[in-house]
Parts: sequence; C-alpha cells; structure tokens
Amino acid sequence: MKYFLITLVFVIVSNTTLIAQHSQFQFNNDSWKTVRKQAKKTKKMIFVQAMSPNCDACKELESRVFDDKELAQLYNNSFILFKIDSSTSKVKKLVEILSINAYPSSYIVDANGNVIHKIVGLVTKADLMDMAKRVLANKGTLAHYQKTYAKGKFTKDELFDYALVLEKASENYKPIADEYFSRIPVDLLGEPQNVDAIVMFTDDIHSREFAFIARGAGELRGFISTTGDVQMKVEDVISNAVMGFMQNTRIEEKMNDTLNRIFREIEIQNQHLVKERVMLDYYDVILKDYPHYFHALVGYVGSHLDILSNSQLAAYCRRVSEDCKEMEVIDMSLNWMSIVLERDPHNKEYYEISIDLLIKAERNEEAREMGVRMVEMCKDVISDPEQLLEDLNKKIYSAEANPSR
Repeated sequence: MKYFLITLVFVIVSNTTLIAQHSQFQFNNDSWKTVRKQAKKTKKMIFVQAMSPNCDACKELESRVFDDKELAQLYNNSFILFKIDSSTSKVKKLVEILSINAYPSSYIVDANGNVIHKIVGLVTKADLMDMAKRVLANKGTLAHYQKTYAKGKFTKDELFDYALVLEKASENYKPIADEYFSRIPVDLLGEPQNVDAIVMFTDDIHSREFAFIARGAGELRGFISTTGDVQMKVEDVISNAVMGFMQNTRIEEKMNDTLNRIFREIEIQNQHLVKERVMLDYYDVILKDYPHYFHALVGYVGSHLDILSNSQLAAYCRRVSEDCKEMEVIDMSLNWMSIVLERDPHNKEYYEISIDLLIKAERNEEAREMGVRMVEMCKDVISDPEQLLEDLNKKIYSAEANPSR
C-alpha cells in the first residue's frame, strides 16, 4: 500500500477538475464552508478525496475506481463528495485539520469536520465499499475504535480489525497489534488470519511472530496473505535490519558478517533468497553501485518471479528504463513486462514502461506497435488517442536524434 504515496509538498486545496470526465463520482465544487452547511442540512457525512495532478496512483484511482457505477451510486447517494487538490492553495486550514501528508488519501468526516474514517494510499473498489459500510453502520470505523478501545476489552478479532484500520490510516498500529499477538498461542500462528497479521504488522526481527514465518518460509513460499507474500516479508524485515545496521558503511564483509549473524540467531529457510535481496539493497542503498545493482536484479527477479506482484515487477522495470544502460538487463526487463501485461492487459502504466524500455533498446517500430496496442486495450482511460500516438512518435524521433548509447 505505501509504495503508492507521494509526500505532501505543496499547500492543498479544493475545487479543481482533477477527476477525469468519465468519473461517475459527483464531486461538489462549492467551498468547504458551504459543503459543511449542506452536510448539516442533509444530515450526511462528507467524503473527502485528497489528490495531486502529479500522482500516478491518483490517476489510477480516477480511471479504475471512480469510474465504477455501483460504487459511485453508493457514494453519491450516501455522502457529499468533496475534492482537495494540491495544485491550488485555498484550504490550508482543512489540510491541517485532516493532517493530509500523502496522496491519494480518502476521508469520511462529519459536518463538524471530525474524521470518522480514513485510508492513506491508493484504494480499490473493495476498500471504498468497506469504508462506506463501516461508516453507514457506525461500527468498525477509526473514530469508533478510538472511542471504544479505552472503555473495555476488545475481542481478538476486534483487535485485528482495529490494527488493520490503523495501518490503512497510516496511524500507529503497533500497540494494538502487540496486544493481538499476545493472545495467539504459538501453535495457532499458522492460521490464515494470524499469518495475515504477521505479514501486515511484524517488523521486529527478534519477535516470536517473525521467527515463526522465517522458520516456515519454505512451506509458506507463495502463500499470498491479504497483505503480501510471506517469503518477501521475511526478506523485507531482514534487509531493513541489515541496512539499518550498516548505515553508510561500505564494507561488504561487514554486510556478510551481519547477515550471517542473523542466520545463526534465527532459523531461516531459503537463506539464499534472503541473501539475494540483501545484496540487491546493499548495492542500491549503501554502495549506490548501479551496474552491480542491475545485474543483481536479474538474478533476484528470476528467483522471485512467482511471488513478485505486477506492481513490484513494473517498479523494477521502470527503474531499469530510467537508469540502466546494460542491454542484457533491458531485454530481460522487456520479458518481465510481457509477463505483467499478460496478467493485466488493460493497465496503461505497464504499456508506458514497456514502450520506454523498447525505445531504450532502439526497437522503435515495436515501441510504436506497443503504443497502438495500448490505445486499443486502454481506450477507457485514454481521452485523446491521436495525441497520445503523436507524442509517442515525437519521443521516438527525439531518441533517434539523441541516442543514449
């Protein structure tokens, strides 16, 4: 979820036309003060969407979520819809009240401006359906949990849900997650909900919960919880620990010593996969050695192809398109993007990454063909196909006139 956030830099505002014309959501163009008056009069709550014109996740939200008729009908009928946009600068006070610091962010607030529920980051239709359900039932919202937690003991399931709500809201979930884990016997850690909780909430390399998934990562490899892959979670936690210990130390021997110490202290399956990930991050974060990084990336992705998500693969390929000059790596990235497009043939961003890679490989006719395919497969989110293809041709001509290699 956090991979899609853009940090707030500009002062924020409402009343711009970020949402594309095909959006089914009927956002109110009045001032925040007027919208609050309408909320009081109609006794409706306000759905507030924070957006940025430079945010790829916001564009995906517009084209893939706000265009859903079922979802739009629910929100248009149940709430007053209001949009905050970073491209203008009028509602500074509202931004401070809502503590908006990332895009996109989705809020439901009452007529007095109190936050009832929020989700920070890119949301899906299911996320917004769940959000509306919680708010309309006045149960399971962020505000409801914050109010009731101090009054009495939560059940185990309520603790799990509260921690999940806090995580999605980018709030501190650790105390609630710790209380949840304290109620789980060791022999029940492998139950699906508990594995979900471990993948979502565990970042302590020395915790009982991390030791469980590290020890069982082999059996759990490919087990996709609702929050991610178990194997990759193990790699994330260990790599973060090693990188934190290394700080800016550039000695590879120290990195290996640190990793081997962890391996001695904790029983970890698939140690070779973990080491691949740590080496990848070491070249990237510590050494900033891009030639070694990209060659390590080929091995890493090759051994993780079955568990990397489309967005993860695409992110790696975008990095190759921007910074890599090695043709072997570029060609491999094109193969990865072919896999991504087979899985999701209607995602405009994935075509754009593939086109950039083809141009970098000087396979310009294929890039043009990919552009035509993008127009055909993504017609619902492309408002001016002719202009898009014209811009693509200009990009190709520019690359031909200024070859990078």
